Amino acid sequence: SLAALLPFGPDMLLGAARDGSLLAWAVPRAPAPGDGAGAPRKSPPTEIEPEFVIDLGGMVPTALCHPPTYLNKVLVGGADGAMQLWNVATRRKLYTFDAFGGAGA
Repeated sequence: SLAALLPFGPDMLLGAARDGSLLAWAVPRAPAPGDGAGAPRKSPPTEIEPEFVIDLGGMVPTALCHPPTYLNKVLVGGADGAMQLWNVATRRKLYTFDAFGGAGA
């Protein structure tokens, strides 16, 4: 099951799965007005396979965020309070932010 969904750019949707993976789906663009006029409409698919899946290395994700000035990057928040910064284009983890401890954490 998914913990979070995040639109990522104009043609991708990211999902954080509770099994510890980050999934990426390609989102088809809508036809321009007038394109396919008169053509029969297709039924939308009932299931879409992800373009790729990233293993988060044991993290149980609970949140996703795309920092606006970070090209191709996504921040994944974990149930334990840790965060991981990923480059979606290269599918590489760039940094792990450890969970904060202490009172009030």
